[in-house]
Amino acid sequence: MAAIGLLVQLLSVLVSILVLWGCTQKNLETEFKPIQLHWIGGEADSQCVIRLTGELMKEKEIRASVLENLEYHVTYDKKDENLYFMGACRDSNLLKLPECKWEATCNKDLKIVVKFHNTK
Repeated sequence: MAAIGLLVQLLSVLVSILVLWGCTQKNLETEFKPIQLHWIGGEADSQCVIRLTGELMKEKEIRASVLENLEYHVTYDKKDENLYFMGACRDSNLLKLPECKWEATCNKDLKIVVKFHNTK
């Protein structure tokens, strides 16, 4: 009986070690990065704004940014049934960074497409 108890304890320790080792091997990449959008000329349709903000926070260029606080000036225009957004980092000294200039569209079905200007 004592041997079975000892075996169970050893297996528990082994499993714990394997779980901890597995956790240290994972690349814990951020799923999103907080940003601030400063609207020029008023805020656009709220559903598109919510979706746009969510999509931007998930974009690889933004998640990979070394900047702690990403703040954008955002303008928009409505053409037909689509909204067109143009964003640029609030600090004009940063405009050459990949994450600092982008355009996005939001269609009537709330589908968002984002394109960055400074990416290769």
